[in-house]
Amino acid sequence: PLYQQQAKHEESQSDDRNMVELELFLALQKDERALSQFVKNSIETSPTRLVLIVDQFEELYTFSSGTERQFFLNLLLDAVKSAPAFSLVITLRADFYSHVLKDRPWSDALQGAIQNLGSMSRGELRSAIEEPAARMQVKLEQGLTDKIIDDVCGEVVSLPLLEFALTQLWSKQQNGLLTHQAYTEIGGVFSALANHAETVYGELSETEKKQAQQVFLQLVRLGKDTEVTRRLATRDEIKIKNWNLVTRLASARLVVTSRNTNGEETV
Repeated sequence: PLYQQQAKHEESQSDDRNMVELELFLALQKDERALSQFVKNSIETSPTRLVLIVDQFEELYTFSSGTERQFFLNLLLDAVKSAPAFSLVITLRADFYSHVLKDRPWSDALQGAIQNLGSMSRGELRSAIEEPAARMQVKLEQGLTDKIIDDVCGEVVSLPLLEFALTQLWSKQQNGLLTHQAYTEIGGVFSALANHAETVYGELSETEKKQAQQVFLQLVRLGKDTEVTRRLATRDEIKIKNWNLVTRLASARLVVTSRNTNGEETV
């Protein structure tokens, strides 16, 4: 009985939280002051410092209309101004920074608040490569770390490719050793992902290859003054007949599936 009472209590609390989240979600869509009011109420109820993190802020400029975008920008900035105990942290790709500066209130708010994240130094890269391996008692063949660093150093978009290459390299370890031969076999940092993708693509039937081309064309957005960016597509857009292929590509780490706020499956 005690367990049942506890379960019912937790279920009731979960329902209450879901209701609060739904009410906030609906309010945020209609009222630019909804977030600032929520922040004020939260701080008054339980004096604390609130931090809201908005990752990949550039997608505001690729996934939304001008009206939606301005509403969201106003909503966030109003909350920042309303409570000193509230902080907003955004991450933004450098090639989208000029878009934010076009909004004068945001340009003013960002004065003195920018933290630039440059490329990792050789020392930082060495630590990122060697320390996780050392914790698992795995060694890199002599000179391999320097070879990887030479390939990566100074390249702007290399970290995701480095992560993928190290994952591929890890799967080829021999007796606790990561080797030059294995690194060459996967294609190094800048070809590991492409080689993996080509291998997966080569295993598809001719029909599946045509489906894959249709799917990937729906997952990119061409930029006029910026680089190509990813595009989120729903299961309905991709079409159900192509979804089995999408899940197969997701298992191969070539796409990422999730759900949006409406509960729709996305890729």
